Amino acid sequence: LLETRVSCVTVLSNLLDVQDINFSDLHYILLGNLQFAYLLKALLAINMSYRKFVITGTDLNLLLCPILKDIYEANKEDDDFVDKSLALLQIISTDEMFNKAIHSINALKQISWYKERSLNNIKLGGFAALVLLGAVLNSKNKQQLRNSCMDVLMDMSGQFRSLDLYPCERIVSSIVSLLKKSA
Repeated sequence: LLETRVSCVTVLSNLLDVQDINFSDLHYILLGNLQFAYLLKALLAINMSYRKFVITGTDLNLLLCPILKDIYEANKEDDDFVDKSLALLQIISTDEMFNKAIHSINALKQISWYKERSLNNIKLGGFAALVLLGAVLNSKNKQQLRNSCMDVLMDMSGQFRSLDLYPCERIVSSIVSLLKKSA
């Protein structure tokens, strides 16, 4: 069994676009079926060619918005499912190219599941920061969720140079609130 896993990791890490498989077709198949979340996570973690393709050659809204929705609705959803979604975000958020990319891409025009405020022309990175910050502040009994969201925010923070106004306001007000609680 261990030998089989090592073989799978070797094959996955050495896949190249076009030569072995069409990354575009593979990516949309993986996004279209939640049963493939583990394979998507594995490819993003170990295949740098695939990760680069996802960051530069796909609509990151299609990858991130379902993950952010799972995190946003974490109190209503199955914890195991949310943990799997967050694991994907934790892997990809360690990539500097990803963090730069999401701060230059506009989020979807209408995000019907986000109820706090109507958001127009917000960057995907700022929207991700809002959802993650909300999860940190609102997940009372879920320490693992809070810690994971904080880890992703920390990974993304290096590119917070061009955040939209509303995410900046929320970050500052959250820091002020946390400082008052600890004082």
